[in-house]
Amino acid sequence: ALACAAPAAASADPLARGSALAEAFLAGETGAIWDGAAPALRAALGTPEALGDLRTALAADFGTEEALLAQTWRHAARLDTYMRLARWSAEGKRSAGAG
Repeated sequence: ALACAAPAAASADPLARGSALAEAFLAGETGAIWDGAAPALRAALGTPEALGDLRTALAADFGTEEALLAQTWRHAARLDTYMRLARWSAEGKRSAGAG
């Protein structure tokens, strides 16, 4: 998962914030994510419903997250970017060109 958001207060832990947002996304709680999304992410998706559709497609294509393998964040261009690598229940089951 990759999420871009406007930086939170300087005292906030960006890795913990990114992890919490990823967990909310995976749980289907996309409203709060949309509300805090960076303008670039909002522009790329267009609507809050598109964020929900992305989450639905992720679940359909990859199943559920089974194991978190790595997570990191970086700050650049006034954005905090959280990156998460995970193993999924349907990993490798989606055929090339499907979707």
